[in-house]
This record gives sequence, C-alpha cells and structure tokens, in this order.
Amino acid sequence: MEDNIEAQVDTQKVLVETLRVEVYQADTPAPVDNRRMQLRIRAICDEYLEGAVLNLPRVIVEGAFCSSAGRRLISDESVGLVICQNIHRNCADWSDLFVEFRRILAPGGILYLHAPDSKAIFDPHYSLPFLNHMPDWIAEAYLSLTLHHGAPLYATITADEVLACAQGFEAQNYSSKTLPEAPAPSVGSVEFSLIKPF
Repeated sequence: MEDNIEAQVDTQKVLVETLRVEVYQADTPAPVDNRRMQLRIRAICDEYLEGAVLNLPRVIVEGAFCSSAGRRLISDESVGLVICQNIHRNCADWSDLFVEFRRILAPGGILYLHAPDSKAIFDPHYSLPFLNHMPDWIAEAYLSLTLHHGAPLYATITADEVLACAQGFEAQNYSSKTLPEAPAPSVGSVEFSLIKPF
C-alpha cells in the first residue's frame, strides 16, 4: 500500500484496522449514502468551494476513523473537501480529529461535519430518547433491547464543542438553518461547514 494518497489517484477506498477513509477525485461526486445529507452537503459546501481547491480530491471519513492511521495515508494539505459523518464513539477524540483535518485540508478547503448533538433528547439515528446521555455499555444494551442489536454507537458533540475544536477555521453552523432547494436539517444533529483559512 502506498504511504500517501496523492491528488492524481482515482477513487480509492482504504480500510486499515479501524480506519475507513474514501478518497474521490474532485470531478467525481462523493457518494454519501444518505440522500438528505448529500443534498445538504452540496447546498452548504458548493457555495464556498472555489479556485485551486476545486481540483483537489475529496475525502469521506466515516465509521471508526483513527487519525494516526490517517497520517500514513493522506498527504499534508492535499484535500479540498472532507466530509465527516457517522464517526463511531470508540474513535471520537474530536480534538485529535480536528488536528488531522486541519493537516490534510488545503488552505481554502472545507470540512463538512455532521454528528448527533450530545444535548439532544432523541438520537437522530435511532429516534431513541436519552441514548446519547448513557454510558456506552448501557447504550449498547438499550439498542439491543430496542431491536437494534449490534448497531453502532455514534460519537456525539455540541455546537460549542465544535467551535472549541475548530480554532482557526471559519465556522458556519447549519444545525437549524433551512436552505433553498435542500432538505431541512435533521433534528438532534450538529451540522457545520468549516473553512481552513489561506
């Protein structure tokens, strides 16, 4: 496996231990499973992507992303857009993740972040009350009892915590913003675009 993913590569899917990173060429739409989120990403990020960053690869980070593994795979300042969604709790050291996002994003690049709001009563993935307020072992038992056996627990964050981790980024909070020609924001989630300054 190559040490770094360069801008010239075709679509790549990389799995390393607990890492899931998918890299797409700039002219290839990054396929997000959730159609609502895909439309939101386009409405939020296309407004800002311009100039040189348009020609840089896009990265989808999901599942159990581990920033130490990411350092072996993606070159410094080589990515125009990072889509961060569905991060599992066991790899959710948000401050470390933001250090890694800051490293791989080119100046003018954008981080799109979508995660459950840890203050929300209902979890947006499973619509279960108080799930995000429980210790992991209780939350896992709760999921099993509600017929979600083996379903992943997603890392939660608040808008204030995003801003604390995102020092140096230009942050826009879209968690409750209605956008033209895009679906409404998902209830119980935090949604941000964060632009790395030049």
